[in-house]
Amino acid sequence: MAQRIERLNISIIGKTNAGKSSLLNLLTGQKDFAIVDPTPGTTADNVVSLMEIHDLGPVKIFDTAGIDEAGELGEKKRGKAMTALDESDLCLLVIDFLNAIKEQSLVSEKELFDYAMELNKQVLIIYNLFENKNNLSQDEIEFWQKKIDENFDVPSIILNVSDLSNQNKLIEFILENFKYEPINFEMLPCLAENGCVILNIPMDEETPELRLLRPQEMVIERLLRKYISPVLFRMSLAKARSSDLQEVEGEKLRYLKLVQSLRDSSVGLQMIITDSQAFDIIGKWSPEGIPFTSFSIIMTNFMTYGNMQYLVESTAAIDNLKENDTVLIAESCNHNRKCDDIGTIQLPRLLQKRIGKKLNFEFSFGRVFPDNLNKYAMIIHCGSCMTDRQMYARRLGNAENQQIPFTNYGMVLSYCQNKNTFSKALAPFGIEL
Repeated sequence: MAQRIERLNISIIGKTNAGKSSLLNLLTGQKDFAIVDPTPGTTADNVVSLMEIHDLGPVKIFDTAGIDEAGELGEKKRGKAMTALDESDLCLLVIDFLNAIKEQSLVSEKELFDYAMELNKQVLIIYNLFENKNNLSQDEIEFWQKKIDENFDVPSIILNVSDLSNQNKLIEFILENFKYEPINFEMLPCLAENGCVILNIPMDEETPELRLLRPQEMVIERLLRKYISPVLFRMSLAKARSSDLQEVEGEKLRYLKLVQSLRDSSVGLQMIITDSQAFDIIGKWSPEGIPFTSFSIIMTNFMTYGNMQYLVESTAAIDNLKENDTVLIAESCNHNRKCDDIGTIQLPRLLQKRIGKKLNFEFSFGRVFPDNLNKYAMIIHCGSCMTDRQMYARRLGNAENQQIPFTNYGMVLSYCQNKNTFSKALAPFGIEL
């Protein structure tokens, strides 16, 4: 069963040729992982490395381009570097020690440092001393380190980052100074141990063969840890929505038989978790007294550590959409679209029907996501099971800072049914409307 790995994100930032790629090689212990060359601009895009740091855990490391390159390409590289910084838990700011002494100007580094502080990021300073080319004495090194440190009120270390024998020294410095408190967040806090939970998983042309989707696997794994029996049910949405009343009744009976049998069993039925696209059926057919929600809302609650208030408030903004407003629909993964795709077909159709006005839709899939959100009247995001919390937090934070409503697939699909379905889908998380 696939398990989601929660990683810490570390970004390596600084000016061109400060030694950022060499620091990545030092941290990973791989001499040639990142290309190192004195030619300015060698790193054209963020280089990502995954590793395990003992006593810290799994980490993702971003080696970024220099933030001082000129021109249009340099500006694009700077944007990528800033994105990595924004998605990081720890930023390693690399400074060419001898160059800092020579120029005594740290304008670019100070801008980076101040920006990271504004984002409440932890920053550590790495002074790169290239083989002590000036043959500085230890007293001189300590003098200049103390003087340059006056610009940054955070711990610093001086290293020749090209020397792989300094790896342990670097890691010990990080472990000693990076203050990280892991959050043990319960995905399904409303459930008691034992009992059953129904997982309603409709399958269509976009359903991958021989495996479940990641949110489904994650939910099953956590149910098993609580000694809860997950009961998987494949609902036929075609029959449930058929114009043939006999087909509808047959599918409804099949569903209710399962619900009733588990409800009447000695262990009992605690909850129904559904694919969000089936809210129109689950909301109508499920008996009173049995909580239900969706995989998408569960994932959003998990990704935000339970802080879903802005998304809940944003969902109601659906009714404020105006003629020709532009809505951004975003997914953290990418795949080819087939049949009645939720993001590109179902959501636009449902929103148009709900408000009775013409809307414009734009789509963002994978890692691509616009920084300037001013053109959008609303953003509707998937549960983001294929990315990390840091990226999701950046997207949500940017929207909230720009006062753009930001909501979730499952919330929209339940809200557009009726307020009662929306309210029930949120109730398992202690949210009352």
